[in-house]
Amino acid sequence: MPLVALAYGAVAAGLLMGAGGAVFSAVVVAAAVVAGALVRRSVVPGALAALLAAGAMLGQQTAAADARCAAQIEADGAATVRLREEAGRSASARGYAIGPGCRVPIRLRVIRGTAPAGATVRALGSARRQGTSITIADARIRLLAPPGVLARLRTRTGAVIDALYGEQAPLARALLIADERDISPEVRRKFADAGIIHMLSVSGLHVAVLAEAIVLVAMLAGVSTRRAELVAVLTITVFVAFVGAPSPAVRSAAMYAALVASRRLQRPTSPWALLALGAAVPLFEPRVSGEIGYHLSVVGMAALVAAGRLSRRLPMNGLPPWARRVTRETVATLVASLATAPIVAWHFGRVSLAAPVTNLAAAPLFGLAQPALFLSLAVAPIRPLAQLIADGTGLLLGGIDRVGEVGAAIPWSALDVIPSAMTAWLVAGSVGALLAACASRYWARPLVLALSGAAAALWWPVVRPAGDALELHVIDVGQGDAIALRTPRWRWILVDAGDAWRTSDAGERVVAPYLRRRGGDVAVMVMSHPHADHIGGAAAVLRLLPVAAVWDGGFLQASEVYQGVLAAARERGVAWHPVRRGRTTVVDGVRLSVLAPDSLTAARAPDANAASVVIMAEYRQTRVLLTGDLEREGEADLVRHLGDSLRADILKVGHHGSATSTSEPFLDAVAPRLALVSVGAGNRYGHPNAGVMERFRNRKTPVLRTDDEGTVVATIGGGWIRVTTDEGRWLIRAAGQR
Repeated sequence: MPLVALAYGAVAAGLLMGAGGAVFSAVVVAAAVVAGALVRRSVVPGALAALLAAGAMLGQQTAAADARCAAQIEADGAATVRLREEAGRSASARGYAIGPGCRVPIRLRVIRGTAPAGATVRALGSARRQGTSITIADARIRLLAPPGVLARLRTRTGAVIDALYGEQAPLARALLIADERDISPEVRRKFADAGIIHMLSVSGLHVAVLAEAIVLVAMLAGVSTRRAELVAVLTITVFVAFVGAPSPAVRSAAMYAALVASRRLQRPTSPWALLALGAAVPLFEPRVSGEIGYHLSVVGMAALVAAGRLSRRLPMNGLPPWARRVTRETVATLVASLATAPIVAWHFGRVSLAAPVTNLAAAPLFGLAQPALFLSLAVAPIRPLAQLIADGTGLLLGGIDRVGEVGAAIPWSALDVIPSAMTAWLVAGSVGALLAACASRYWARPLVLALSGAAAALWWPVVRPAGDALELHVIDVGQGDAIALRTPRWRWILVDAGDAWRTSDAGERVVAPYLRRRGGDVAVMVMSHPHADHIGGAAAVLRLLPVAAVWDGGFLQASEVYQGVLAAARERGVAWHPVRRGRTTVVDGVRLSVLAPDSLTAARAPDANAASVVIMAEYRQTRVLLTGDLEREGEADLVRHLGDSLRADILKVGHHGSATSTSEPFLDAVAPRLALVSVGAGNRYGHPNAGVMERFRNRKTPVLRTDDEGTVVATIGGGWIRVTTDEGRWLIRAAGQR
């Protein structure tokens, strides 16, 4: 491996360590390398150690600057924000704070003012840090600067795409202008299970396909190879700037430009050196070192380089050209899937087993669709011709979607995993050894090391001691509730199962697949009350998963949904238990206590909300309070009977944040450290209520909402609560650490 690649690797590793606060680790590694340099009397290890330490210091300085900026925004409740999305009244818009040495992700919940995507605004409101990002609630925005030329051009291009592609416009927007906002969660989930989720974002693959298409078209038009490659470099440079310069696209464009330069100068260059040059983005913007897109792009490209070395050593001389090509593509896809799987698992908790097959099927379709999409835009002024091309391209987009659908439907196409730190280290080491085995002539030892690391990672969940954590999953089911507690022995306690829809329900479409992918039986299913948005999916869960027992508050309601759940329980022979205040049980070390309703409340309740089953789950002195749709009168009854015994670390906010729940006295008694709201985006009820959210802000209690964050996972253990959302991870002190 050339020195430029080694040098960049040292700096990048240091940046990542420093950005993550692991400067001590960087210093230890640097000291070890320096010691090795002294023993071997070589200047190279010492120089690499110095670069590693320098990168760590730069990463730490950048992280510290962002932390200071975030703290200032939280204190002032104000920020200057560059918008990535259009901001409108009562809408959630994303962007990032801009200022000297500051670039902090921000979400605005706007109550006054509007601004288009790409504009710079001054936002005033109630700011709260959530992990590495900030939410400004009740934001009032004032336009400081209109969108730039590129942002306005993206908006107009999006309108053209919508007109040309109709229902397929969300996918076309994602592939052309990196606009993924309108892609539904179902499509994302389908593509993720099939292992082709990377095709929904502009990445290095998009840039490479575009460059190859430009060179091919130019050469067919009689342009020389030299000029065709120059045109390709200029075009992809403009394209990368147009889509906002995502780091994977920048990496690919830089690599292609360096490759063209090496050809023109007749100076052959190692692919590892090209990768190092293309991946040098963090040297100019250290924050990129923590982005998953950057990690996937660099590791995936390293895997392709290693796979290319491996393919050249395979005995394929006797094969026909098409067989050699298929073999090379298969090897490349398999190695890239294996190399990037740990990153995907760590960030998303999911690994696609179908990826090697689905990528082989989708790649040719994508290779044809990408240039065709650009061609349809290029001839957009000639509307009939553009529509003709768009109609043909729509067949290719439909084929990609079909590959995702079939791939996701394959049994065990994807595994949901929640890797521990030990598993992550083992798998990361295994991947490094695998790439070394692919790229090296002396492959036996690194291959043995890779297999050993993989075996250790597979066995670690089995041999590690049980009882180390409780997981709370607030599953995004739209306007409804589905809360799942996963015990330390991998069983589930499910509280509600989402809504019922016209042709399906959340139990069949979301909840049962979510639990089944992660494995484990349902020890207890609790129905908080018989409203459809809470038990609409319960019958499907009973049919699709092993359920040991059902707890029900006993408020009888002659609804079709409730009768369907009763019938499903009888059919499956599931034990049915009406529960009242005072009932307790312990499931794998998790203590469940029923706080409401009591017998009198259940008998006299005016509606099902008033008779909601309220559960307190306790694990290692950490408490989670689940309140169903309990309203103020029921909260007051709990405060009278239990007082300070209501105190909990995590509160599932009652009735989706409705104004009829979450009273001041109740919050005083519970004093939560984290509040969770299960609510549908843009729901017609106006949930959650602004006044309820204000109460949490006054108490400086973080609030996470499924309409903003998607599914929220809180892992409880060791005196800390680790919260995971799509926006990142962070820690909250639990009860024992108050």
